[in-house]
Amino acid sequence: MNNQINSNRLIFSESIKYNAIDKELKSDNKQCNRSEHKPVQMSSLNLVANFVPFLGKYKIIDAHGHINLTDKAANSYKKFGKDELTPDSINKAVNVPNPPGQDELEITHVAISNLTGLYADSHNPGEPSIISPKEASILAMKVCKDQNEKSKPHFLALLSCDPNPSINKYGNVNQRLKDIEELILSPDNKFYGLKFHPYHNNTDANSGYYDKYMELARKYDLPCFFHCAPDEHSNPLKTIELAKKYSDVPVILYHINLASDMYHYDQAVEKASDAINNDGANIYLELSWVDNLDRVMKAIRDAGEDRVIFGTDTSLGPMADPVLYRERIISIMNKIRETYNKDKAEEIIQKIFFENSKKIFKLENTDK
Repeated sequence: MNNQINSNRLIFSESIKYNAIDKELKSDNKQCNRSEHKPVQMSSLNLVANFVPFLGKYKIIDAHGHINLTDKAANSYKKFGKDELTPDSINKAVNVPNPPGQDELEITHVAISNLTGLYADSHNPGEPSIISPKEASILAMKVCKDQNEKSKPHFLALLSCDPNPSINKYGNVNQRLKDIEELILSPDNKFYGLKFHPYHNNTDANSGYYDKYMELARKYDLPCFFHCAPDEHSNPLKTIELAKKYSDVPVILYHINLASDMYHYDQAVEKASDAINNDGANIYLELSWVDNLDRVMKAIRDAGEDRVIFGTDTSLGPMADPVLYRERIISIMNKIRETYNKDKAEEIIQKIFFENSKKIFKLENTDK
């Protein structure tokens, strides 16, 4: 029995650290003390819920995945940067094991954006991205088409967007906006949302430079996905302010508040919840890198189970490993099961892992 219990626990090596996160926090933080936001470690101590047997079959939508590719020749992919951020690595990660006598999981969809259209080769904020947002989005669409023709899970392409007004390498901000609209309108494409990374774009979410993109999202009824972290530009309070302004546009807070201390994490959850309940904001909280299960439960309690979605940032770091990927899911499920009665727990699990994202991505005609 102990072996079965251990196999269902989420155990990350103490040696695994948020190297990628640390790079993103090396900016002057006007909202928080930088020393409070050192990279955190994911360990069995803060991620493991008590094992609660509750066997079932579950379909999972991962709302947060990435490729990191540039296309230099027709019909070919050139790997650029981290080895794990490829279509093959995503497929490997989500092909989770299903041991006998345990919950059966099937990852049906993964939303992906192409990072090469969101940040510079140097990773310095405010520099031109490795390839243009348009090129990156086209490549993301190509990856999704190739994937969806041959296998599961289905990949859902997101548009890489850069609202920084000082970047002109790939056309001025109006041209880049026009490029994105043309991609949306193309009958050959099916994009499922717009992806923003305020840190790498070096542009605050409430600066006004996102407004035309938000209007575009409103026009074509698309959700917007924002990297959120305690740096100056990605501060979730600024994204929440934008979401309140465009309350008819779904706004997803990736990470909620990446690697923040408890105070600033709670603040983000509470401000988002207040905006949802009192200002009509159409905000969703996404759980990638939310390292503490009590934090997960706070998001569910405060924002409500209709406003929380599962995502992993696959295939970055430990989320490239299918065993750890599965155990992340099981850990959250078990924490929900030990907190709520059976029927309520099942309802919450279905919403967070499938139904809420199904609604966001408008997958209403599928039960895959």
